[in-house]
Amino acid sequence: MKHIYQFLLLFLIQITFLPNNLFAQNQLQKLKVAHNNRYLCYDDGTPFFWLADTAWEIFLKLNTEEASLYFEDRISKGFNVIQCTILSENDFHTIDATNQYGQKPLINGDPEKPDTIPGKNNDYWDYIDKIIKLAESKGLYIGLLPTWGEYVTTEFRDGIVNSIYDVDNAFIYGKFVGERYKNYTNIIWILGGDRSACTKEAKAIWRSLAKGLAVGLTGSEDYSKMLMTFHPVGKRHSTDDFPDEKWIDFNAIQSGHGTNILNWKMIQNDYNNYKNTPVIDLESSYPFLGENNDKEKTDFYARRAAYWSVFSGSFGHTYGHHGIWNFVKENENKNIIWKNAIQAVSSTQMGYLKNLIKSFPFFERIPDQNIIASNPGLDTDHIAATRGNNYALIYIPTGRPVVIRMGHIKGESVKAKWFNPGNNKYSQTETKPNSGLITFFPPNSLSSQQETDWVLILESVEN
Repeated sequence: MKHIYQFLLLFLIQITFLPNNLFAQNQLQKLKVAHNNRYLCYDDGTPFFWLADTAWEIFLKLNTEEASLYFEDRISKGFNVIQCTILSENDFHTIDATNQYGQKPLINGDPEKPDTIPGKNNDYWDYIDKIIKLAESKGLYIGLLPTWGEYVTTEFRDGIVNSIYDVDNAFIYGKFVGERYKNYTNIIWILGGDRSACTKEAKAIWRSLAKGLAVGLTGSEDYSKMLMTFHPVGKRHSTDDFPDEKWIDFNAIQSGHGTNILNWKMIQNDYNNYKNTPVIDLESSYPFLGENNDKEKTDFYARRAAYWSVFSGSFGHTYGHHGIWNFVKENENKNIIWKNAIQAVSSTQMGYLKNLIKSFPFFERIPDQNIIASNPGLDTDHIAATRGNNYALIYIPTGRPVVIRMGHIKGESVKAKWFNPGNNKYSQTETKPNSGLITFFPPNSLSSQQETDWVLILESVEN
């Protein structure tokens, strides 16, 4: 009996001196803008390559078991950010839509009246808590939209405020959301949601929502303790509406969907014109959306957009699939039923890109089109180049030969090899002089995919 009392006493002492917030012990590191203002990193300075998926309606369309299945699949492919929205766009565009447990976010669609019930696991907000914590337990960050943009402006591009928000209730709602999630470290805040804020009225509401979030999170209008951006309407930049905002930590584009999405132009624009702010494409070419109907081509378009974006200066990439953003459960086209869509080869190929970039020194990497001596192409044939001090990566979407202006990386000679973005295979390595002009021919015999895109890899030879 004496030993039992001693054990209980020791147990009580250990509990007494445990940290007050056990939840904090299991949290992910916060993310922040890196020292060079071009990339993101963890709080300890370790590089963070953003690889996201758009799961906009996960809180509405999936139950807990389905969400866990989806998270596990995305983790296995290398994704580390999931983009989703609290107030969903929804197929029927109604604020009264309920989740898989019959719960809705607001009382009578009023942003000042979140539909909360005392206790745990009782309401829509408890379910969001659960899913965000589930994501965190699996090592995933959440790119969280407090609301989809249609609840500020119903039309995509006119910026006319005509829905449930005004400046006052946007602040109140933002403050509620900020207070609720102030202790979560795996949230990146995304305002906007596929709508233009081209009018002063729309801008005022988004600024008020951002302020409310900050006050809820920090107790004051302190944006230094949060990471936030704005998700614009398709074919636009966040900088079109918000070129210089204290609450925006990184700029974003939405290049849009289809076969002819030249996101490299948009990324180049922001990279060159906003030198102290990182940029990313938050929504790009979705398989099976727009003109994307052919299975092989649709994966290629998504893959091409990712390489163009990253090689042109983005700090990562957001993938998306037409069957996943709204979690399609029934459709004639089996490819867009979400449990089939998560198996799209292009989603696996996103991980190949992430691993390729992370295999080289991270923070020193810059886009550098001066490497390319031949015609780089101004349309869908565009060749994009990026490099560090001792390496260069050149993405060729059409499999055509490329002339490289040598000498942009260190060393008297370089090792050259080819990487296949479609199947993650490398060619044999050749040594080349690091001077003059050299024409490189992609080894198309290695390709098993319909579209023969390639990455030429040049690495300095130590002398």
